[in-house]
Amino acid sequence: FVYNMMVCSKSHNNKPIEEFVLVSPAPVDTAAKLSNIYIKLSEKEKERAKDLIAAGKQCENMATELLALAAGADSAGRILTSMDRRNVEFLDVLIENEQKEVIAHTVVQRYLQELWRGSLNWNAFRTILLFIAFLVCPPVWVVFALPLGHKYNNVPIIKFMSYLTSHVYLMIFLLLVGITPPYPVVRPSLMPYWYEWCLLVMLSGLLLFELTNPSDKSGLGWIKLAVLLFSIFGVALHITAWLELGDNKYYWPTILYLRNQLFALSFLLACVQILDFLSFHHLFGPWAIIIGNLMKDLARFLAVLAIFVFGFSMHFVALNQAFRNGVPDYRRKREVYFTD
Repeated sequence: FVYNMMVCSKSHNNKPIEEFVLVSPAPVDTAAKLSNIYIKLSEKEKERAKDLIAAGKQCENMATELLALAAGADSAGRILTSMDRRNVEFLDVLIENEQKEVIAHTVVQRYLQELWRGSLNWNAFRTILLFIAFLVCPPVWVVFALPLGHKYNNVPIIKFMSYLTSHVYLMIFLLLVGITPPYPVVRPSLMPYWYEWCLLVMLSGLLLFELTNPSDKSGLGWIKLAVLLFSIFGVALHITAWLELGDNKYYWPTILYLRNQLFALSFLLACVQILDFLSFHHLFGPWAIIIGNLMKDLARFLAVLAIFVFGFSMHFVALNQAFRNGVPDYRRKREVYFTD
């Protein structure tokens, strides 16, 4: 139906699409969803992909104009928080259908700014000072992050700073455990030190949070799960060696080396995850998207490189095989004559 409507609209200056959107019960919602349908349909119908993309852009422009008109007649908050038949807010519908032009409109951005700040009327200096206090004094972070009746934990910007502070502490403990430990790596016992217990507590909390509130895996969201998995593997390796090897210290250095490599890999991914925290920023957001795409290309390049490295490695193995020439008969006879 939507494909035939696109064909008819192309011949009649997009009038059928406009009338279909305007006579619907929720024109803004219909235009946003119809735009996403045309964009996805263009990936399947390669012959008419150009026309389908143009129809999708037309619907997106209509959604932007209709939202601006509706926000002028009523508040943008009531429109963006309205529910559809699936009980999904219209703002979530825009995000789900990737309506970037609609979300970038001034009306939506103003509403998101008010939602981001909440009831706080603090300037940027006070906000940055509070974040520094989170990093320097962990009790301040705990007080603002926990629901203790002050309602600061429900403010989006406070929640964001709490998540970012937690991530910084996780990186610090990964650094202490796997990269620059304060105690010697060759240890008298596999009993965890105090900072290893702290890392275990943080990983347990992150695992519980991930099980109860699964995070979005799109973009750079998968890095959060990768950091958690590699860290859990490192903890499991340490616990297994502690329980199974016992006093057999022969394999301890190898086990600790492998454990530290897993924690170091988690630390590397945790550094990349900082871009996910900065994706809301108008400067760092495009960088996060670009780097996310570059990481996919990097994975493809590494797969091709691994094939060539494997082939060259096998070639050098063949070159470095140990061969020994046979001794000629006349030399063997001379050796017999002159031996003692």
